[in-house]
Parts: sequence; structure tokens; C-alpha cells
Amino acid sequence: MHGVRQDVAVTQPLSFALVFILMALPTLPAMAEDLPSDVGSRHELVPSDQRTIYLNVDATSYRTRGRVSFGFVPTLKSKLAAYGYTATLEHDARHALTLTIQYRETRGQQISLDLYGTDISCAMILSGLEKDHLLDLAVRESPDYAGMITAPYVEVVDKFQSNPYFYFLPDLIQASTTSGLDATAGLIAALERALYSAKPAATPLDTLVSPAETFSDMDDHFSSAASQRTIEELGRLQDRRATDLLIKLTGHPDHAIRLAAVRALENFSVPAISAVITQVAQEDTDVSVREAAKAALNWLPASVGHEHQR
Repeated sequence: MHGVRQDVAVTQPLSFALVFILMALPTLPAMAEDLPSDVGSRHELVPSDQRTIYLNVDATSYRTRGRVSFGFVPTLKSKLAAYGYTATLEHDARHALTLTIQYRETRGQQISLDLYGTDISCAMILSGLEKDHLLDLAVRESPDYAGMITAPYVEVVDKFQSNPYFYFLPDLIQASTTSGLDATAGLIAALERALYSAKPAATPLDTLVSPAETFSDMDDHFSSAASQRTIEELGRLQDRRATDLLIKLTGHPDHAIRLAAVRALENFSVPAISAVITQVAQEDTDVSVREAAKAALNWLPASVGHEHQR
């Protein structure tokens, strides 16, 4: 007992001294009270968070147990990752953008006794922290019921993946968030980049064999079909912002691209088109492109296409 009392007696002066020292120190500012109330919220994003997209996906199918057989989410994540975006399914993860998606597979027309087509519809809305509806896209695809169909589900999924608004979705997101472009302007920029941007030169690492090389790159696989369908879409939209690129594409090395461009230009009433189409009809090296150009001259309005009749 005496030992305990002695320890207490020794520590009491030290305690009083410590209290005195602390009281003598200048008062520190209440730093926690001075911090903005939104520190730590999603509004204080570091650069990596600004490239993070929360995927709010609702995907359903009429097929067994309502499951979507197509790997929609993994495909979308892969496409976004190729553009430096990080896609997350966790709402609580720090993110600057939200992509809300409703993906639906519904039973289509009956093809045979026990075979039905599949129709795909997909609504995609991109929102930011301070602005909703940066992009509002709708995609609908069906198999070609008029033709011979042996694998309608595969066909419609392939068509979906080559749809301009899905294939170029990362381009559209980037164009919208960095340049404020609408979907049509984004498609024009994406198509030009896809067809004219030089691919990086191969490096020694590119020669290494990896498991991924046993599967074709899906973007490369669908690139030709997606480019042609984008040209068709620009023709359908009849947005004059696309005419310069479409005219440029009449000289593209790929005859399929030239053919699609000629057919798309039929929808525009721009004076410069007539001379371009006339030249294509006379000089293109591919007979199908020349014939399409001749047909286009007949379809062009008189104010645009009259020159070829002189």
C-alpha cells in the first residue's frame, strides 16, 4: 500500500505541470469547423474519380429466368476501359458520371414452329454531378425477319454491337463531357477518328502471346459494320454538319466506305455534292460505287444535281 501511495505522490506534481504547460500553449484554430461541409463528398473528386462512371443497369430478357445471355455489362466495361474510364456497379463508389441503362430483350416474330426472333431495345442516359441528360440515347435492333435466319439471337446481338450509338458510346461520352458535343456531332467526330486516325506502331511487347489473343477484339470485329452503319445514320439524320466528312469519305481507300458515303449523300441538298458525285460516277475504281453514284445523281434535287445533265 505504501508503494502505491508513493507512486501517486510522485505523479501528482507531473500532472499539474503538464496541465500548466497545455494551458500556456496558444489556442489552435478549430480546423474541423473551418473545413467545407462537402469535403469527402463526390463533389471533391480527384482526377481518377473524374474518369469513373457508375453504371446503373437494369437488364431483363424474356428468355429463361429473365437472364440476358449477351454479356452486356462486361462488354460495356471493356469498351469504357479502352478509353481510360473506370466503370463501377457500386453506387457508393466515388464517380463523376452516371450512365443509367435500361436493356430489354423481348420476344419478336415467330420464325418457325419453335423459333422466335429477339428484339433488343436499350435506353442510355448519361448524367453528371451538376447536369442531367448529357446524353439521351435509344437503340432498337431486330433480326432480319425477311431473310433466312438460323441464329436470330446471335444476329440481333451482332447488330446491337455494331449500332453506332453503342459501338461509339465511349466516344460520345468523351465528346459530351469534354467538348459539349451533342450525339450527332459526337458521331461525326468518332467516325472520322475511327477511319483516319493512325494506329500506334507495333512494339516488341505486341509480339508476346497472351490468352486474350485467342479471341478477336470485338471493337475490331465490328469496326467495318459500325462505320458503314454510322455513315447510313448520318445520311438518315440529314444534318449538314456531316456533309464535309461524307464528301471526304467518297475518296476513302475502302470501297464499302465510299459506297456508303455516296448513298448517304443522296439525302443532302448541298451544292458541292453534285460535282463530287459526278466525279465518283466517272472515276471510281469500283463498279458498284460508280453505279451508286450515277443513281445518286438521279435522286439529288434539281438544284443540286442539274450539272450532270448539262
